[in-house]
Amino acid sequence: MAHLPAPGPTSVRTTGDYYQWLVAWEACLTLLRENTARSHNPVRAVGVELDGVGNLDDVVLLRDVPPNTYKQVKYAVDSATPVNAEYLTKPTDSGGPSILKKIARTWKQLTADGHSVELRLVTNRAADPADDLVKVCDARTGLLMPKAAIGGGRSNRGKARARWAKEADLTEVELLDLLSVLHFDLSVNMVKYQELRGLAFSGQASGR
Repeated sequence: MAHLPAPGPTSVRTTGDYYQWLVAWEACLTLLRENTARSHNPVRAVGVELDGVGNLDDVVLLRDVPPNTYKQVKYAVDSATPVNAEYLTKPTDSGGPSILKKIARTWKQLTADGHSVELRLVTNRAADPADDLVKVCDARTGLLMPKAAIGGGRSNRGKARARWAKEADLTEVELLDLLSVLHFDLSVNMVKYQELRGLAFSGQASGR
């Protein structure tokens, strides 16, 4: 079988949009599942690029009672850019704010009224095992906490916290609060979402 050709710029944009819609599809399945099961505080609506929620607007799951879930979706064509401090704190090519700074600003905006939130960075990129903070991501939750808080200011982890806080325009205490609700959904490739979609369709067919 012939290999797929390297993607061009248009293909990359189109595939990135398709990846985002697969994430939205999963959110819709969550809504259906939770409402069918009559879960406590189920998802009531799913938004895509929702207005008024800052940079975490790619896919939003809204509930009657907070926390709502806000997802930032980032697609990559290969593994050249793992998730690490450089990826998260690097300004955009045009000099705009970094991913971490955008997330921090949106977190402050969404929690200004005292409501809790759930934030998720969804990407097919893998975690950088050499990064002092990303490498402690809890596989059960996708959170960097509680391990991100361990270690004094002179430790490698403490120095990493200070760098992240400075880049995000947060105090270290605020950074740890942010990391308590920011889930890193990493290495979520397109095949996973396509398989989920296939299972959903097969389940509908068998239930008829």
